[in-house]
Amino acid sequence: RLTITGEVTRVLSGMYLNVEAHVDADLVLEQSGQQLATVRCSGSTLQSAGSASAPLYEDVFLETMTVFIDDCIPKLTTQIDSLSTR
Repeated sequence: RLTITGEVTRVLSGMYLNVEAHVDADLVLEQSGQQLATVRCSGSTLQSAGSASAPLYEDVFLETMTVFIDDCIPKLTTQIDSLSTR
């Protein structure tokens, strides 16, 4: 059984001239307690604050998490595929 664990290593947000968010995470693929691979994933978004509002802030965080997932899934898939061909 393959297990994926991880740790969010950085979360950054700002809301001055721009609304921005950034998330980094390190994931570990392991099996039977043995570390097989590591994957670093990140996502970030930057938008002009204009009229900064709660909905804009929510949209930026949602977009950041979407970018994070879009970055992470192909990396995980590649690692899992390579592990399954061993």
